[in-house]
Amino acid sequence: ASLRVLDMSSNELTDISPNVVRLLKLKDLHLASNQISALPTFMHKLSSLRHLNLSFNALCEFPPVLTSLTSLTYLDMERNKVPDIPPEISALTALADLYVDGNRISEIPRSIGQLTNLRKLHASSNQLHEVPAEILYLRKLKDLNLSENEFEDLPATELLTNIRILSIARNRIRSLPAEIHTLSLLRTFDVSSNEITALPKSIGGLKSLRILSLDNNYLDSLPDHVGYLSRLQVLELQQNNLRLLPKTMGCLSSLKELYLQDNLLDDIPDSICCITTFHTLNVTGNPLNSLPQTKRIGGSILWEFLRSRRLHNMRLQQAGVPNA
Repeated sequence: ASLRVLDMSSNELTDISPNVVRLLKLKDLHLASNQISALPTFMHKLSSLRHLNLSFNALCEFPPVLTSLTSLTYLDMERNKVPDIPPEISALTALADLYVDGNRISEIPRSIGQLTNLRKLHASSNQLHEVPAEILYLRKLKDLNLSENEFEDLPATELLTNIRILSIARNRIRSLPAEIHTLSLLRTFDVSSNEITALPKSIGGLKSLRILSLDNNYLDSLPDHVGYLSRLQVLELQQNNLRLLPKTMGCLSSLKELYLQDNLLDDIPDSICCITTFHTLNVTGNPLNSLPQTKRIGGSILWEFLRSRRLHNMRLQQAGVPNA
């Protein structure tokens, strides 16, 4: 048969028909959202298979037959009940995208370092507390998601110099390493919902950063070096303990969105008025008693976001803002 793509998602399947092995040219197989608990060994005959989606099934182990599908470039096993990844995964040397989010994985094998073509590794919502040092061999890795695990320290990712997207949200991380600046190509960095109390000065070395999510931590201040993030477009700082913002915030020349709700701020520095790209500011839930001394911030700041209980009765006209 010449069939190359087969999608059997959402069909309440509990097993796979032996007839599938007749599809010798099959490249994409979609089995998501079924009730499959194991893969039959005859699947090793699908030697041309490149894309396999097994997400949202009932797999209780990493199917051994998968390691014989050496042409795989994409493997999605999200939302199963897999407790571990076997060392034999190293046989999948063509693998570029690996998704194992929402399983019960407590350890990533050292052999992961042999997957040198890996570009995306998503392992959020597991039980990981460390990653092996061999992850540093993944020079092509650009997208790493380790959110909602059990990390207390940032994994040793500082040598992953090609990383573009790094998410370690919803862990128990208390600090960021001084070497964080070596991730010079990082564009999106999500460390929200951790236990971070301070940022290293080296955070200013992330020159390519566009999105920085630090919400729901324990920050009470920011280093002046934040102002060096000249390409930053979105900064999320809501639900911290911030009392003061550095004047260098005005140096964030590409900033478009700033989220500061539910902090302890009583003032916003006038320097943010220098940001011409600025269009969204949210400071609800702060004890603000003043606004920046200007009639405009950026091009079209959304003043309705500025309303908080303290500001509700203020004479906004004094700050150049029309009454809401």
